[in-house]
Parts: sequence; C-alpha cells; structure tokens
Amino acid sequence: MQDLSLALLHELDSSYTSKHSFESGQILHIFMLGVQDEYKNQKIATTLVQENLKLAKSHDFSLAIAEATGLISQHVFRKLGFREEVTFFYDSYTSQGEKIFSSIKESPGCKLMSYSIL
Repeated sequence: MQDLSLALLHELDSSYTSKHSFESGQILHIFMLGVQDEYKNQKIATTLVQENLKLAKSHDFSLAIAEATGLISQHVFRKLGFREEVTFFYDSYTSQGEKIFSSIKESPGCKLMSYSIL
C-alpha cells in the first residue's frame, strides 16, 4: 500500500507541476507533515510549516507546495494561506482499474496546495 500511496502523491504533484514551469531551487516541497498523537493540539505542525516558510524565504524560494492527505494537514495549510490547486478524491481515484483508497473515510481526498513565498 505504501508504494500505491507514493504513486498517488507523485501523480498529484505531476498534475500540478506539468502545468507550471519552475527553476531548480525555487520550490519548497513539504512532504508528509505529521505529529505523533501524544503531541497533537500543541501547534507543532503549524510551527514546523511556519519555520520552513521563513527559511525558504531567507533562501529566496518563491513557492511552497505540499500534499495534504488528511483534514488536519489541509486545515493547517489553509490556515497559513496555502491555496488548493489539485484534489484527488479517495472514493474515485483508481489505479490499474481499482478504487484502492475508497475505504478511507476520514477525509474525502488529498490535495496539492501551494503558497507564494515572495
């Protein structure tokens, strides 16, 4: 299932990046944001993203992108000003003719979200 999850995220990224041109060193790619259960509700994810955005800005990055696979990460990114660019819905996403993520009920789908750093 891990390989299929990575394939989904790669396809999500490709659907966005294929429509835009970027130079190397311009994009901060936030991948797999998460916090252990015992540390939830302490704004750790928000702080991690904010600090990464500050660091990216200091290195003249112009854009941040992130795959948000669950409602909490989507909320964190949205709250920080990220825009939804691409959504793949779990109940309709297919791989080799199978709806492999249709059992996921916690979130309707994963989103590629972007943030202009400049």
